[in-house]
Amino acid sequence: MGYAAMVMMDLDNFKRINDKYGHDCGDEYLRKFSQMLRQYHHEHGITARRSGDEFCLFLHHYGSKAQIANCMEEFFGRLKDSKMEFPDGSVQEIRISAGLAWYGEQMHAYGTLMKAADYALYDAKNSGKAMLKQYSLE
Repeated sequence: MGYAAMVMMDLDNFKRINDKYGHDCGDEYLRKFSQMLRQYHHEHGITARRSGDEFCLFLHHYGSKAQIANCMEEFFGRLKDSKMEFPDGSVQEIRISAGLAWYGEQMHAYGTLMKAADYALYDAKNSGKAMLKQYSLE
């Protein structure tokens, strides 16, 4: 199988965008993000929307953990370059918090992997948002 990881993602400040600019604007924000995420829906990735502003990405059959880490680093770089103009004329980048859990000996069951990635996601949100955190057993 090679190396694999589950990544849980949550759009930062999505409720504030909906409240300030309305649901049509929030929907456009979701669309822009999901378009960026689509590039990972290929033979080595499975993407899904989990709930309102939460998404999952399962990356699999990579040659090394470093390849997956580089993939996520590139994705966050593209996010920094993403821009959305809001009705008041302000322009903001699409921001997410994300948690990554490595598939392996202790985390091979789907439920365990999802919980670990979700735990890392909330660590990222509680650490200041707009970042990726990895789950650690320690």
